[in-house]
Amino acid sequence: MTPHWMPDRTPKTPLEIVADVMLWLVAVIATVLMMLLGMATAQTAGGLPKSCQASLGSPAASFTQVTVSTTAVGLGTIPTNAPCAIVVIEKQPIRYRDDGTAPTATVGTLVSAGGVIAVGLGQLSNFKMIRDTAATGDATADVNWYR
Repeated sequence: MTPHWMPDRTPKTPLEIVADVMLWLVAVIATVLMMLLGMATAQTAGGLPKSCQASLGSPAASFTQVTVSTTAVGLGTIPTNAPCAIVVIEKQPIRYRDDGTAPTATVGTLVSAGGVIAVGLGQLSNFKMIRDTAATGDATADVNWYR
């Protein structure tokens, strides 16, 4: 009989072992994909900026496309009462900064094409992006605004 303070050491069945391995593999693959796709978030708390956490349960309030070229650009006109923007980068890699300083083609947080950036209320007006030196053309930023 096992004492009450010792965990139950009942061997796992082969099916339980396979299920554990599969869950572990899914977690590893998801982590690697996020790293490869350049998933980035601007100053996050719990994975998303706090101003975005409550907003994502509802449909986007507005949508904007911004061309990202050789001059740093922002997110466009910020809609009234929009505390959050989710930005998806298309076509080419970009760099961004949200500290009020414009990024350059070599300085700033690198985001690959397909990457996603969550921008919260405190960073919306300071957020600027520019295409990276590795880009062979302009990128497109799809900006979904949430309330």
